[in-house]
Amino acid sequence: MFSKWKLGSAREPSPSLEPICLETSGVIAGAREKPDGTVLRWKTLAVGGQGGDVVPFVIEWDPASRHPSVDSPGGCTIRELRLEHPDPAKVNRLLEVMGLRVRARQGPQARITALLATPKGDFELT
Repeated sequence: MFSKWKLGSAREPSPSLEPICLETSGVIAGAREKPDGTVLRWKTLAVGGQGGDVVPFVIEWDPASRHPSVDSPGGCTIRELRLEHPDPAKVNRLLEVMGLRVRARQGPQARITALLATPKGDFELT
């Protein structure tokens, strides 16, 4: 049940999510070794059903790991994040309950598009 989790933490309950029962991946531990030999560790939780196919997953970085944004190359920003879904009302309810400001709009299929501003111009990921 997603009701036992909240954004920002894979350990603490969130009363605002308790009324909603959602299919989730469960908490999944992940890790990878960087070229310099340091290891990044994290936990993720993905939401399924209820339009979860376009809902961002929740990630909690291990406090002992250096967050990737600290030493990643700079210069890129997310200019826009667009979510499309055949049933945007269902997706938007889930996004609202999760405390996310992004909203889905009507589309023929589930789709996530990110517009990135880079030093070499804008770039769209779909």
